[in-house]
Amino acid sequence: MIVTPRGITIYLPRDYGFALIARLYPKVDAFKVLEKTQGICRIHSAAGFIVGIVCFLLGLSPVMIAIWTFCITLAFFLMRLFGIFMIPGMVVIPTIYSRFTGFGIITIILLLTGLLRVGIIGTLAFVIARLLVEGITILIENKSGEKLGLKMGEEPVSAKAGAMYFAPVKDFFYAYKLYASKFGITVDTNVSNEELLEDNWKHVWEDLQQKWPDVARRFPEAS
Repeated sequence: MIVTPRGITIYLPRDYGFALIARLYPKVDAFKVLEKTQGICRIHSAAGFIVGIVCFLLGLSPVMIAIWTFCITLAFFLMRLFGIFMIPGMVVIPTIYSRFTGFGIITIILLLTGLLRVGIIGTLAFVIARLLVEGITILIENKSGEKLGLKMGEEPVSAKAGAMYFAPVKDFFYAYKLYASKFGITVDTNVSNEELLEDNWKHVWEDLQQKWPDVARRFPEAS
């Protein structure tokens, strides 16, 4: 398996993932690909944060806060799902945002801003809208992950059980393709037997271990 800097698990064999990254190296190292993957995973979350802050600062009514939060957050999720990254900063901003997730900082900033600017009702409207979107995204990602697992050759039971691990695989592919397109490298995610050989990608893995040992330690021993 592959693990991003903030701990998102991607259900891909290490040799396969690093064989793809090896095509980009040394122009782009493994950390940058993994962090961009993580950023893509967080696109709708970052959009929800930004729209929430804007709604709070503008002092919108609870109904408008709920509508804007629901529509914008869901729209960005769907763009991420279908690999549409046409809006400037759509990947860069969530990648930066992803570095601060998991510490409670984002939640504290949101709640404090909401309570100070629009009160409890307005803040609650935002929270409810975000929870609704999150419920929808979980359902869609479960189904999408299950389909991808089946496409990757997993048994139906395994694909269904590991659906949430398969879902970020798409984000990894998107991250690879964005870099590949930038540098004129093939965007085909199929790898040859030669590319899967450890000698082909081991130096990329060792570079990650040397530069980012804490990230490398997140990877399972055998993956």
